[in-house]
Amino acid sequence: MTRILIIAQAFAVAATLYAGFAHAETVKKADIPALKGGKVAKADKSPIPTCFNGDRAKLASSDPLVTEWVSSHEKHVCASASTLYVCRAGKNLSVRCE
Repeated sequence: MTRILIIAQAFAVAATLYAGFAHAETVKKADIPALKGGKVAKADKSPIPTCFNGDRAKLASSDPLVTEWVSSHEKHVCASASTLYVCRAGKNLSVRCE
């Protein structure tokens, strides 16, 4: 009798889990604050590629992003370069120059 009860309980648990996952909806991490009543984070629309793939954006010294970066990194080796190669490494920029 107990074997049948254990099998029935296991079946009930499996059916409950299946029903829960079958109707689950995927939620992006950026949308979670909105579900709690907070603000939704905007998608990153940066033209600078991530360093993960080894890609780099070639930027001229006249680019506004370069001008802003140079103003806060005046002692960097690349601060006076005419061409910069930039990629995103997390919240930071990885900068190389010619």
